[in-house]
Amino acid sequence: MKKVFRSFTSPTFLALIYFSVMSVVMTYPLVAHMGSMAPGAGGDGSYFIWLVAWYQKALFQLKVSPFFAPQMNYPQGWNLATTDITPAMVAIALPGSLLFNPTWGYNFSMLVSFILSGWGMYLWVKHLTGEEWAGLVAGTVFAFLPYRMAHLLVGHLNLMGTQWFPFYFWGLYDLLKQEEFKWKPVLMAGISAGLIGLTSPYY
Repeated sequence: MKKVFRSFTSPTFLALIYFSVMSVVMTYPLVAHMGSMAPGAGGDGSYFIWLVAWYQKALFQLKVSPFFAPQMNYPQGWNLATTDITPAMVAIALPGSLLFNPTWGYNFSMLVSFILSGWGMYLWVKHLTGEEWAGLVAGTVFAFLPYRMAHLLVGHLNLMGTQWFPFYFWGLYDLLKQEEFKWKPVLMAGISAGLIGLTSPYY
C-alpha cells in the first residue's frame, strides 16, 4: 500500500496531474462542451471531425480502408492519403468517438495533445537537468505556446500533435552522446519519428 501511495505522490505523477489540470484551464470551456462544440468548427476543425467519423465508420462498420473515401468526388472517389489524414491523432480520438461521438473524440485528442506535450517536455528536461522545476517550466511553456493555442482555435488537429517531439529529441540526444550502444534511445527516437510522420507531413 505504501508503494502505491508513493507512486501517486511521486513528482512525475503529480506533474501529469498538473498538466492535466492546466490543459483543462487553458482550453476552457472546451471541457464543458466536449460532445457538442469544437474549436475551429466551420473551418479545418469540421474536416477533422468528419475524418474521425469516417475512420470510425470505415474501420468498425464498413470494414474497409479509411484512406479511401468512395463517396467523395463520386464516382472516382477520393484518395485521402493525398491530404493530411493524421492517423496518430485520430487514433487518440477514436475511443472517445466510439463511446460518445466524433466531436467528443476530436476534442479529447486536442486536450490530450496539451497534456502529453507538457508532460513529455517535463520528462525530457528533467532527464537533462535533474531539476523538477526546470521540467515544469519547460513543459508549461511548450504545451501552451501561442503556436499551439492558435492551431487549437483554427481546428488543426494534425498540427496539435507536438507531443512526440520531446521523446524524439530525448532519444536522439541520448543516442548521439552514448559511449556504449544501447537500444533504448534508438527505439525512442525511431518510434517517435514514426509517430511524428503519422501526425502530419508538415512535421
